[in-house]
Amino acid sequence: MNVAAQLRLLANNDASPVLASEFVTTSITSRGLSESVLNAARTANPDLVYARADERGYALLDIQAQAATCEFRSTPYPAGSRQDLSLQARFQVERGRAGPLKL
Repeated sequence: MNVAAQLRLLANNDASPVLASEFVTTSITSRGLSESVLNAARTANPDLVYARADERGYALLDIQAQAATCEFRSTPYPAGSRQDLSLQARFQVERGRAGPLKL
């Protein structure tokens, strides 16, 4: 699955400061999680800013001095051609500010 999350000093504690950002990308060909399992993960972890497991793909990171950008590129047809890839979601982490921001 593709995931963007904020990492806190004390996980799942809204009073705890966000210290970092986390990006996890799907594999290009393996099966994703079922929607019920993904919903359980979302419920158990409110620091997930984004989580999606219905498509396959990769993450493209652009790291610059002032910000890092993560683009989740994916396809519902992993055996398809490159033209099937689309931008699933895009996030940015600004220098000096922890936590991913959806663009």
